[in-house]
Amino acid sequence: MAVADYVSGPDAIDFTAGSDLAGGAVVVQGTQIGCTKVPVPNGTVGTLHVQGVFDINCASGTTFSAGALLYWNAGSGLITTTNTDVLIGRAALAKTSGQLKARVRLCPA
Repeated sequence: MAVADYVSGPDAIDFTAGSDLAGGAVVVQGTQIGCTKVPVPNGTVGTLHVQGVFDINCASGTTFSAGALLYWNAGSGLITTTNTDVLIGRAALAKTSGQLKARVRLCPA
């Protein structure tokens, strides 16, 4: 009898949506964070991508260098550099003022 049964690769996990989610939603589960690629209806099991590179909404005036630690503020729905928000990953590219998206490499918790 197997001690462990393979379920999935390291980049995605199953989760149950607590509300209707659009494709591209950021989902926080405790200290774990990930993104959906497709819509997930409330109460259904969907796929949460916990690794990979995503372009995520960020305030226009926020700037940082490639490799910077980035955080998610669920209240604003934006990437921040504020370490009291939830760690989401590292900047895959530098971001200059005026850009509305940050290229983020998700870091698994």
